[in-house]
Amino acid sequence: MVEFDPYSYATHENPYPIYRRLRDEAPLYHNDQYDFWAVSRFDDCKSVLKNFSVFSSAKGIELQGRPDAAYFDVMTTDPPNHTRLRHVMSELFQPAKMAELEQLIRTTARSLLASCRETGRIDMIADYAGRLPMLIMCRLLGYPPEDDARIMQWTNDAVHTEEGVQGLTAAGIEGLINLGKYNEAVIAARSQASLSEDLVSHLMTALQSGRINHLDTMGYLQLLAFAGHETTTKLMGNAVFQLWKHPETLQSVLDDPALISGAIEETLRYDSSVQLQARTTTRAVEMHGRVIPEGAKVAVLFGSAGRDDRKYERPDVFDIKRNSRDHIGFGYGLHSCLGAPLARLESRIALEELFKMTGRYEVDQANARIVHSANVHGFQSLPLSFKAGA
Repeated sequence: MVEFDPYSYATHENPYPIYRRLRDEAPLYHNDQYDFWAVSRFDDCKSVLKNFSVFSSAKGIELQGRPDAAYFDVMTTDPPNHTRLRHVMSELFQPAKMAELEQLIRTTARSLLASCRETGRIDMIADYAGRLPMLIMCRLLGYPPEDDARIMQWTNDAVHTEEGVQGLTAAGIEGLINLGKYNEAVIAARSQASLSEDLVSHLMTALQSGRINHLDTMGYLQLLAFAGHETTTKLMGNAVFQLWKHPETLQSVLDDPALISGAIEETLRYDSSVQLQARTTTRAVEMHGRVIPEGAKVAVLFGSAGRDDRKYERPDVFDIKRNSRDHIGFGYGLHSCLGAPLARLESRIALEELFKMTGRYEVDQANARIVHSANVHGFQSLPLSFKAGA
């Protein structure tokens, strides 16, 4: 009988063989130890994500529920409250506004790469992908550069899990608390200051006009801190790793950088940075001949959906020229990722600038380390070597 433990370090290393067994043997799976259900086929995942009235986000999108130190946000609410919050958030991430950020992203990327150019070595995460999205988000929010490192540390701590332990670590709880205190101070300071063009000012305007309240604002700021860091960082690292594992594909991308966008989409399908989100049932529901009771946790396995041969031809082949935009790597339905245009833009520019510097590169796989998390999949360290001064 297939067993799926989202807290197992072995699962984190390579979840895809287990996902295949789940899709084939247990498309509706129940984990007795942690008492959750899981759907793994593409159509089932899409159906759950779409049906918010039965599969609710309001009790959190983590299997262990919403941490006490977390705030409600657009990801952890359902209509009608979700509609109100999403409308305010959508104003922040219009594709036209994101396009205006290209020069900021490119300049920041080049500054991060500059110190590595002559060494022939770079840690894709610690030196680059782990910093670029957060630096951009902190600039968009209007946070001072001297605060970048501690915000990154708080968010890193909050997503790390200990093997076999359900829920946040002590460091993760402390990270969320510290991030909350920081954002409280930001709101207090901004309420006494003249507003500018940054995202905090946009939220403060909505707060002062009554469109959102204080807790909504705290939820937005917490969400943006994670959106500006974790998932996009893992996406960039996973793309670089998968291209290295497929040298002919890497050479195609180096020869024609226009293929980078396709590589990003295929990475979202093939090796998604978001592996799992949870929902809570509002009533009993039958799937695959079994009944999920009311109030149950249901894991939606994004990473498995992207490898479903019921949806994709040759799903275990990394093919950047396939039409992958129908993946659910950025979610689906009402709770799809509003920051997807920014994530795509940052990832494309990051890889363009990296490959200009490195050309072909090697991964020091022996010293690469993955993130241990039930929800996100990717690297915390990914050392690369390349021809210095190329």
